[in-house]
Amino acid sequence: MTTSYELGSSANFLATNLVTNGTFDADASWIKDTGWSIAAGVAHCDGSQVAASNIRQTISVTPGKIYRVTFTLSNYSAGNVKALVGGNGDGTSRSSNDTYIEDIVCAGSSVFYIYCDADFIGDIDNVSVVAMETVTLYPEYDLKLGEKQVRNEHRSRSGKLYLYKWSDYEHIEFSLNWLPSSDAALVNSWWDSNAELLFFVNSGTATAVHSVMILNEDTPLQQFNQPYTDYYRGRILLEGY
Repeated sequence: MTTSYELGSSANFLATNLVTNGTFDADASWIKDTGWSIAAGVAHCDGSQVAASNIRQTISVTPGKIYRVTFTLSNYSAGNVKALVGGNGDGTSRSSNDTYIEDIVCAGSSVFYIYCDADFIGDIDNVSVVAMETVTLYPEYDLKLGEKQVRNEHRSRSGKLYLYKWSDYEHIEFSLNWLPSSDAALVNSWWDSNAELLFFVNSGTATAVHSVMILNEDTPLQQFNQPYTDYYRGRILLEGY
């Protein structure tokens, strides 16, 4: 089974909207359940549904990855509505007029939903789903992914040794070679700004997500010498927070 690695920041999202017709300029691209219609530049739910209902479309998303979802709720009258990324990637239920932005982990299928309960009446507009900008990494053979402990030891006068364990934290380190300059610049900027990051370990259909920061003492990635100055190399030290 092939394992891949990515590093990303919740401060960096790509500009491409994965949703088609998120401004509802036409009655197209969305599958509509009972109660929903598209007209006059909005998706309207009139409350005629007798159970939970949704509008949905298939988009290009990956389970385990984080996506920033935005939508506007207007002309709200009753009930609750929320976004789902992948069917099981649950957003927060909303029940008042506003524009909502939230980061949702994709879970399940590649379908995006605007999902409401049986009581919802309101309009939805300006829907967007954008992917977190990540750097794909190819660690060398020296990859270490584990935990460290914060602990103290105390030896009593009688000679007994006592161990006090305060906490565990994730510790990940690896070497990189031949990283393109654009990716290296992003990683180095995350180190320089002490950014809170997410380290994705993708193995088959499963993705493990680690909350980390880059804790190198010096700039992690350095430029190769001539004639390979478009590439960078270095060693990355990540620790959980």
